[in-house]
Amino acid sequence: MGLLTLHRATNPDPLAAVADGVDSARHAAGPHAATLVADLRTRITGLAEP
Repeated sequence: MGLLTLHRATNPDPLAAVADGVDSARHAAGPHAATLVADLRTRITGLAEP
């Protein structure tokens, strides 16, 4: 577990780091996971708009 945590903290790939963070948050959110993921998806796709 320690090596995985270190990898997540030092991951040079920002997209992978976000994906890992969202996955961890989804597990922590429990019954509210669907709402959390939908909100994050909206915020992330909103960043791509000019």
